Amino acid sequence: SNATFSITLDVTNNGDLLLSGATAELVIIGADGVVAAELSQPLADLQPGASLQVPFSWHAAGASQWPYTVRARVLYGSQASPAVSLVLLTYARAYLPSVMK
Repeated sequence: SNATFSITLDVTNNGDLLLSGATAELVIIGADGVVAAELSQPLADLQPGASLQVPFSWHAAGASQWPYTVRARVLYGSQASPAVSLVLLTYARAYLPSVMK
């Protein structure tokens, strides 16, 4: 696949202190369990209760281990937020409404 995936990570500071010096991290893992990409970006300082969006792009050229799982987390000092995951497929699914009688 030569697709480029745009992934936006929404980050919110749920704490009581300024979040400064943190890094957003994405790890993309193929169906075979092998890490295909590790992407990271430093975050701007984030006040308590504030949010920001962190855009990432993954160029999936040569990717062959579909589906891929994307794990995202925020690193701060020696700590990390709980990871959130999503699955990337090579095709789009359309769900039609169902009607029950």
